[in-house]
Amino acid sequence: MASKTAATTPMAKWFVDDALQMTVPSQSVDVVLDKGTLDAVLIRSDPFATAARMLREVQRVLKVGGVYMLLTHGRGDPDTWRLPLLAMPHLSMNVAKTPDLGGYFIFLCTKLEQPDAHTEEANWARAQAWADEQDRLDHEVEMNNIDEVGQ
Repeated sequence: MASKTAATTPMAKWFVDDALQMTVPSQSVDVVLDKGTLDAVLIRSDPFATAARMLREVQRVLKVGGVYMLLTHGRGDPDTWRLPLLAMPHLSMNVAKTPDLGGYFIFLCTKLEQPDAHTEEANWARAQAWADEQDRLDHEVEMNNIDEVGQ
């Protein structure tokens, strides 16, 4: 990617990292581009808890004013499966969404602030509790659907 964009964006630094444990310093990134990563996370057995961890890393590495660009075409309605995740209490983002682009959506999430450590930990505890409850409910729905198919 660097060679493709060298002439138009010579200052850009491109890298691939572990979305759940990024190696870049906190508040050091202007743009995080996600093309399918969150979609892949949402098919795991614990989609909400894993998504919460991933988005916590996005929040950590983005500079204030930085943008998380989410290109999505995955599990379920984006208003049901993406917006609640992007509004979790440990995130401080302004979220804008495109209309339906043939089953694809683009979310532009601008980081608004970096909370102090105490607030960040309190918000993370609330986000974890919410995500764990959503995973429990999701699992319950899946088990009920399996029971219905089996009858």
